[in-house]
Amino acid sequence: MLALIAIATFLLLARAFRSVVPRPQSSGVQPRIAGRAYGALTFIWQQGHGSEALWGIPASGAITMWCR
Repeated sequence: MLALIAIATFLLLARAFRSVVPRPQSSGVQPRIAGRAYGALTFIWQQGHGSEALWGIPASGAITMWCR
């Protein structure tokens, strides 16, 4: 599924920019952003760093994945 999204993004960027440089550069940024968001989610919700101070709830110890 991730490969399909990466290919679709690559093709749309190729059509929009009509250049070689922005395509791989932009396609490489998306996984990094998603990885950082998942890392922050794990750091706060699963491990509990700051969840008590920010939202007043304890760490859950798990992150439920609803979609596949």
